[in-house]
Amino acid sequence: MSSNSSDSLKSKAVKGILWGSISNGAQQLLAVFFGIYLGRILTPHDYGLVSLIIVFATVCSSIQEAGFINALANRKEVDHRDYNAVFWMSLMISITLYILLFAISPLIGRFYNQPELVPAARVLFIGLIFGSLGISHSAYLFKTLKVKERSLATALGTLCSGVVGISLVYLGYAYWGIVFQTITYSFTFSLICFLYSDFRPTLQINFAPIKELWGFSSKILLTRVVEILNNNILTLILGKNSTTSTGNYTQANGWSIKAQGVIANMSHGFAQPMLSTIADDEDRQKRIFTKLLNFICFAAFPTLALLNCVAEEFILITVKEKWLPAVPILKILCINAAFLPIINFYSNFLLSKGKSDLYMRYIISFGVIQLIIIYFLHGDDVLPMVWGISLFTMFWTFIWQLSVVAYSKIKYAELSLIITKYLITALLAGALTYFIGNFVESNWVSLIVKTLVFGITYISILYVAKSEVLLEIIHYLKNKYVSKHTDN
Repeated sequence: MSSNSSDSLKSKAVKGILWGSISNGAQQLLAVFFGIYLGRILTPHDYGLVSLIIVFATVCSSIQEAGFINALANRKEVDHRDYNAVFWMSLMISITLYILLFAISPLIGRFYNQPELVPAARVLFIGLIFGSLGISHSAYLFKTLKVKERSLATALGTLCSGVVGISLVYLGYAYWGIVFQTITYSFTFSLICFLYSDFRPTLQINFAPIKELWGFSSKILLTRVVEILNNNILTLILGKNSTTSTGNYTQANGWSIKAQGVIANMSHGFAQPMLSTIADDEDRQKRIFTKLLNFICFAAFPTLALLNCVAEEFILITVKEKWLPAVPILKILCINAAFLPIINFYSNFLLSKGKSDLYMRYIISFGVIQLIIIYFLHGDDVLPMVWGISLFTMFWTFIWQLSVVAYSKIKYAELSLIITKYLITALLAGALTYFIGNFVESNWVSLIVKTLVFGITYISILYVAKSEVLLEIIHYLKNKYVSKHTDN
């Protein structure tokens, strides 16, 4: 491969990480702000109520997308005909799904014994149609590695939807604020993707490309639906008995997902299409893969370990005492969330190799075993189920790792070493943080002290161990500082 091609790919990787970091940082900050505001006003019942129908909407959203974005990303040559076929197919699916969901909304309300679910569901599901209008445009930005533009769409969608949500809640519309927040995000994201994409739909419809994409995308579709059900199975189970318990779980899960989402989404926006472009150059793919895995572990483990350490202070300061029952759930979910960015990265590697069938088998196997765990641990207390799922997720990460070894030149021990060194460092920093935190009573002071102790300890250990990622970051910051002062 030529030097120019190598530099171009490296440039795209740097831009991908940069814009992924900026976008996810901005998005998560906005999500934290809106989450705090909504959490202070809404009750656990309100959260639990809406979270139930959002699960249905999320499943249907995956059905209308049908894995086409990943299928287009893996295709060597893509033209207008492909994007146009996906656009019209997605729109047709979304309209069909909305009609179906509109009809069965009373059944959902009756099953959960929550009549107010019916009108809320019928309105929220409108977001499916808005979302379908942006699938082809989002696929275009994803395929062409326009990470900046896709990142802006995500950030602006979060901002606009958050403003709508808190405005309605402030005016007294309770859970309707979350309903319209969800719809607004779908509309805004699709609109921004449309504006940045060069693709424009036409009435010259030819569904032949759908048949060509279906072999790959159908496996992604089935996998995504199972994956969503895996991630929300506790919400569906808890919702049958108590929307308040569902709300507490949703609040805790939301914060853990926000924390790990910064890292997972940072690489997700470009990892699969980038790894696909160098799938035939295994040596080069190995170098890029291990470097990205180092970065993901470097960021994921300390982020979730710190959140575990400050969970109680964070909840009390942000969403107040009414959400205290969510604290023990959040602490356990941090274990689960710490490994999700790694699993997400491993799955992107499999997709870059075109192994959607293996990807599907992994997800379905996880779902089946998770159901068995829930069956044996199910009871009035949600904590045993959360513990079981979290520990299993940690174990399953190393099962995913087998697929990476099978389709690359990377050794299993090499990957395990990368994960273990950052995990142990985060655990050591967390242990010291917990010990020192016991001597501080004020929530604000405790939050600040724990954060400083954890950060200093984690960075110090890695610096002494000569962590490659840390040294590269320090080198980069030094160069930026020297360059800035040289220019001045």
